[in-house]
Amino acid sequence: LVMGKHPDDLIGHLTSLEELDGSLEDIIDKRLATPTSNERQDIIQLIIIAKHCVQAPKDRPTMQQVYRTLTGAY
Repeated sequence: LVMGKHPDDLIGHLTSLEELDGSLEDIIDKRLATPTSNERQDIIQLIIIAKHCVQAPKDRPTMQQVYRTLTGAY
């Protein structure tokens, strides 16, 4: 689970995957178990998708694009 904040508030300032990976502990609910390496990659992928989905409406992916990204990632 991602903390109870708007995704853009959590990750809007992040500019790279390395920065996101380093900040993951600050984003994920601390009550959850520490994610494995594979789980970290899945979480990062979902956060990237969330970041795209909170952009200005004209810049957001379609739900079809989100679906394709999610099904291609798993």
